[in-house]
Amino acid sequence: MIDLSVYRDIFNANRATNKWVIPTRTFLFKSIADVVGNDCVVELGTFHGDTAAILAGIFDRVYTVTKNDVDTPVWGVETVIAREKLKDKKNVEIVIADSIELGSSWHGHVNVVFCDSNHGYEHVLGELETWNKVGVDVFVVDDMIDISGWHGDPWRAVIDYCAANDKKYVMSVCGPGIGIIDNR
Repeated sequence: MIDLSVYRDIFNANRATNKWVIPTRTFLFKSIADVVGNDCVVELGTFHGDTAAILAGIFDRVYTVTKNDVDTPVWGVETVIAREKLKDKKNVEIVIADSIELGSSWHGHVNVVFCDSNHGYEHVLGELETWNKVGVDVFVVDDMIDISGWHGDPWRAVIDYCAANDKKYVMSVCGPGIGIIDNR
């Protein structure tokens, strides 16, 4: 039985920020957590903190990773917005680091890594390869399809990672396409 209280929290968080989060994406993360556990999720790419706020209602520990500290020109304002949005989420930690470098030094099991930072082929592939060494159960890769339907760099990185590691992936039609890799 799915605990629907998580949806109440998500609705309230989104109502407070005047943002609408695609319910199927929320259900996707909840469904994955129901299968692999909800101890720890690492989100690579914080932006305004909207996804981290959703993940906080599903996972026990949420680490959201951004390269942009508050004093970073232009992009630092995104971190300021995220810090404000997430300040009451006691289970969320904003980590200022490069996503690949952090993966190289990470210790401990991770249920889900959500790749949503730099969408270039080399970067996405680097995230998958590096975090694979940590012991990740599931990778979720965002922006697999751009608005025109073209399969971009994240899609190619997922295909190459899966081929090299004998893994399979599925595509979800949530948002701009989400690739899900069962890495167990």
